[in-house]
Amino acid sequence: MRVRNKEILRKIPSVDNILSRKELYPYLKRFPRKFVKDKSKKVLEDIRVAIINGKKKSFTFNSFLKNLDQIIQKESQNIKKVVNATGIILSTNLGRAPLPEGVVDVIKPIIMGYSNLEYDIKRGKRGKRDDHIVGLLKDLTGAEDALVVNNNAGAVLLCFDTFAKAKEVIVSRGQLVEIGGSFRLPDILKKKRCKTYRGWNNKPNIH
Repeated sequence: MRVRNKEILRKIPSVDNILSRKELYPYLKRFPRKFVKDKSKKVLEDIRVAIINGKKKSFTFNSFLKNLDQIIQKESQNIKKVVNATGIILSTNLGRAPLPEGVVDVIKPIIMGYSNLEYDIKRGKRGKRDDHIVGLLKDLTGAEDALVVNNNAGAVLLCFDTFAKAKEVIVSRGQLVEIGGSFRLPDILKKKRCKTYRGWNNKPNIH
């Protein structure tokens, strides 16, 4: 290592010294100290490596602060508001259905505190979270009962397991899809020991 590089490295302040500066106060106020300290260590280490490799000629606090801000913003705000220009109204990758303002106004005071999500107030005992929505789903669909799951893949899996396990399933070739890169309908059919009858690409026919 060159003598000049060693001199530059010696001028890099310690993490504790960095954290004591007033410029770090906004980060320490918003995030846990350990989080800010770990990210500061990462930035300082990257600067040291860059100096050793000759890619950086000096250390400046402004440069450190800029890099720290970038890494904190990246790791603390992963989910951002975007414009849906995919042509798919209910896009799984973009969060599916946006909530109307009226709905947000109703649920906001509830989610900001505790609720009877899984508690039966009348009986004073543990309840079921589905109880809040099953009645509405039955009214909307005319079904005898209802069950809420996290996504369509879970619903398909439950349907096969309940109604078609080790039985015959008729599907069109176009329905044998892969969802989200890991959920493959043919694999689920095989796992549930379903005997698959494939129709045409867009329309299965029963003869």
